[in-house]
Amino acid sequence: MKTKTPAHAHSYLLTNVLSSDYVDMTGDGLTDDDLGSFTKFNYTLRTSKYSWRTPYSSTQARFNEGVKSDCHDDKATFVSGVKEIWELHSIETKNYVAEFYTSPRVDGKGASSTSTTDGASNVPLHKLDKIVLYNKQDRLDNGSSASPIKEILFTYDYSLCKDVPNVFQTGSSNPPGKLTLKGISIRNGKSDIGLLTPYKFEYNTS
Repeated sequence: MKTKTPAHAHSYLLTNVLSSDYVDMTGDGLTDDDLGSFTKFNYTLRTSKYSWRTPYSSTQARFNEGVKSDCHDDKATFVSGVKEIWELHSIETKNYVAEFYTSPRVDGKGASSTSTTDGASNVPLHKLDKIVLYNKQDRLDNGSSASPIKEILFTYDYSLCKDVPNVFQTGSSNPPGKLTLKGISIRNGKSDIGLLTPYKFEYNTS
């Protein structure tokens, strides 16, 4: 027996926040010539067909024993589907722009194809590597030569929950686990002093 749910929106992306005195002067959306202030959120579609499945393995399902006295009502079920993955790539105001840099994760691998994930691929999810804050005009004028005001750097490993099934590296002597945030460092301008005192995180591995 199969139940298929039509495509639908399961969550919504915040696109902008406007001040109470904001006025769109020319009717062309959020631009720097408008009155008042705004915060604009820009997204990138990472993939339109990320497949997911619970349980993850295509050879497994969740067992439902039913009534113990009836050996003929046992069932096994799984849930699977396809979803879009959107990533925040920048946040803009009139004076500043914060850019988000990501890279593929070792875990977070999409599920294998099933009857409900037609055309989906096991593309990886991405992790946030750093956030870089620029003066907006400097970034527009100088491009890659612009000087960052601040950088926030994220350090990870895969030390928790070893042997999870949704990883790209299998069969190694030290298999990866789930993405684990280990530290956050802050660089102010061109000074590396802030990198000497990062925020560090520890986890109870039991």
